[in-house]
Amino acid sequence: MLADLLISIIKLTSNEPATVEQVAANGHLPVTIARERLRKLGRLGLIKLKRDVIESTEAQRLELTIEAVKLGADIERACRFLGWQEFEKVAILALEYNLFKTLKHFKFKWANRWWEIDILGFSEPFILSVDCKHWKHSWQYTAIMRIVDTQIKRTKAFSQALLRIKWKMGIEKWRKVEILPVILTLGATPFKFYKQVPIVPILQFRSFINELPAFVNCLATFRVKSGLLK
Repeated sequence: MLADLLISIIKLTSNEPATVEQVAANGHLPVTIARERLRKLGRLGLIKLKRDVIESTEAQRLELTIEAVKLGADIERACRFLGWQEFEKVAILALEYNLFKTLKHFKFKWANRWWEIDILGFSEPFILSVDCKHWKHSWQYTAIMRIVDTQIKRTKAFSQALLRIKWKMGIEKWRKVEILPVILTLGATPFKFYKQVPIVPILQFRSFINELPAFVNCLATFRVKSGLLK
């Protein structure tokens, strides 16, 4: 019942604030019960509730989605009303919290074609090449493998183009660079690594970044040697 209420909030606040009555009706709850639970969510910082009007930020909507999944809601149903930009925004916030600079939808040309990386996070000497995916139950292992293989290929092209595009990122004075492909998902996937590429649920992304220096040698990495950026 609470999961339905959370999904109703996510759905109804996607473009504008919603009322307690609207959320209660959509979640099939009596208004009095809905109001009580919404007040609790407000105290927890998951929504803003004022005079029976509900508002939620991008970060709050993602937290509500994750909580709904924890309570047993189907991932695909919970994600249906979560905007793509909200997913990316929270990933960027996690990187910036860990003192990474970020670039979104980074485009570059290499080998006579254009490439695009969803998010680049960089803090000397690391660059995270992040591909954001709304993982679905219907995905097969082979689909995840293809996603990883594509991200490896994309990240390799980026590493090869780096000498040409270093000024666009402001890293021309770095002594060395270690570039790591990462797949970022909303929920957990059947496995955490493929070809040493991490597949990280968004809820674990901040801790992944924080712990990165300790296990970076175990991950797929493209390295640019010291001095080549100068």
